[in-house]
Amino acid sequence: MADYPTSFPQPEAHADKGRSLLRKWLDGADRQLRAEAERAGIFANPTITGEGRERIVRDALRNVLPPALEIGKGKVIGADGEPSRQIDIVIFDGRFPVLRQGDDALYPVEGVIGTIAIKSKLSADELRDSLDNTYSVMRIAPSLFLSPSARAPA
Repeated sequence: MADYPTSFPQPEAHADKGRSLLRKWLDGADRQLRAEAERAGIFANPTITGEGRERIVRDALRNVLPPALEIGKGKVIGADGEPSRQIDIVIFDGRFPVLRQGDDALYPVEGVIGTIAIKSKLSADELRDSLDNTYSVMRIAPSLFLSPSARAPA
């Protein structure tokens, strides 16, 4: 006959262990991201540094997001308006079509889950620019699912 335990660990003990493992994983990821971001800055060229740091964040997101979500960069589009400004990181549902051109792409707004701006140094001007980029995405209404009268004003 099998030897079964007579008592079971309390749920709180498992939760503490789980939190500890998560904290260790996150601390390790934090150290790795900081080291990679610092390494990307050694070129002292804003374009190279920025592109390197964007790649670092895209790679980190790929490690934690579910497989149905994909990561890219480019512009968000709707059927009846201007595209967004250039977006550093676009998180999108991989079931939606994407119009790729090299490393950049156009993403139909219906498939976009979120966008991220990457900044090495955040000045007031950079913050305004990032907010303008965010607004350029927010103003694009999902054209397939909303009638023209239900859309927010541009």
